[in-house]
Amino acid sequence: IVSSHLQQLELEQQLAPLLEHVDVIVAGGSHTLLADSNDTLRDGDTAGGTYPIVSQNKNGDPLLIVNTDNEFSYVGRLVVEFDADGRIVLDKLDNTINGAYVTTDEKVAELWGEGNDPFAAGSKGDLVDQIIWGAKGENGERVSKGIGTVIQEQDGNIFGRTDVFLEGRRSAVRTEETNLGNLTADANLAEARKVDTGVLVSIKNGGGIRDAIGFINAVGGEAVLPPPDIVNSLRFNNDLAIVTLTAEGLVAVFEQGLSGVRPGATPGSFPQIGGVRVVYDTELPARSRVVSLEVLGEDGNVVDTLVSGGVFQGDADRAIKAGTLTYLANGGDGYTAFTNHRG
Repeated sequence: IVSSHLQQLELEQQLAPLLEHVDVIVAGGSHTLLADSNDTLRDGDTAGGTYPIVSQNKNGDPLLIVNTDNEFSYVGRLVVEFDADGRIVLDKLDNTINGAYVTTDEKVAELWGEGNDPFAAGSKGDLVDQIIWGAKGENGERVSKGIGTVIQEQDGNIFGRTDVFLEGRRSAVRTEETNLGNLTADANLAEARKVDTGVLVSIKNGGGIRDAIGFINAVGGEAVLPPPDIVNSLRFNNDLAIVTLTAEGLVAVFEQGLSGVRPGATPGSFPQIGGVRVVYDTELPARSRVVSLEVLGEDGNVVDTLVSGGVFQGDADRAIKAGTLTYLANGGDGYTAFTNHRG
C-alpha cells in the first residue's frame, strides 16, 4: 500500500503503472471525491470517479486507487481479497461495502443501528469524543479540555470583520487571482516593508490557502458570513522571508508558478500576488507563458516593466526584493527559482 500526497489525482493515476508489487494507492491532497453510484453524498456533491479506480501496476497486476473529499466529510472504506499469488481479485470487490461513507449523524446512526451508541463508554467512539471534548469524570462531567473546546475558544478571537465572501476555495485559489489571495499577499507585503521598505513584490502559493473565510448558502445564492476563521484558512502559518532576486529570476519564479496551469488541474504553486501585475497565456508552452510582468508602486502605477509582449525588458541582473513564504524561499512547491536566481 502506498500512501501519497501528490495533490492531483491524475498524478497518482500516472504513478500507478510505474510501481512494482503495489496493490493499493491511498491518494491524498486532491480532495477528489471517489464514490460508487450507491453511496450517499452530501447535497451538491458529485463523484469525481468510481471507488476504487481500477488500474494496473508495473507487473501488470491490479492496482486500486482510492481517495475521498477533505475535512472528514467522508470516510473511505476498501475491503479486498487476494488470490494465492497475492493479486487482488477484482470480482470480489463489493460496492455495497467499498466506497465513500458520508459523515452525517444520519449515516452514523444507520451504520450503528437503532439503539446503539457509537460513543458508548470504552468504545473507539468514546476515545474520539474524549479527544474532541475532553475526558469525563465519574458523573459524566468533563474533567479535561479537548481540542473542540480549544477551537470554540479560538473562534471567539475576532481580528476583523468582512461584508464579502473571501474566496479561498481550492478550485479558485489554485487557478485564478482571488480577493483572499490578494488580501493575504498584500498583508505579507505590508509586513515585509516594515522590515525593509525596498520590498516591491509579494508572492505566495495558492496551495497555502486552505479554505475560504465565510461560506455561501446555495439556497437562493445568499451569502452567509460566520466568524472568519483565519487559522483554518492559513493553517500552515509559514514564516515570511525577504528574497533579493534578479529581474530574470523574478520572471522565472512566475514561470514556475504558472507552469502547472491547465484545464482540470489545481496546482498548489499557482501564485497569489501583491505589488505586481502579470498577464500569462496558458496556450504557450510551460515556463514561457508570461506575456507581461509589471512591478507596481503603492499608488498602483507601474514602476518597472520586466516583460512586455512576451519579451524581457532591461537589465536581467537588476535586483528586485520580494516578500514570500519561507516554504517557497527554500524551493517549496517547485519554486526553485527563489534559490537559483538570487541577486
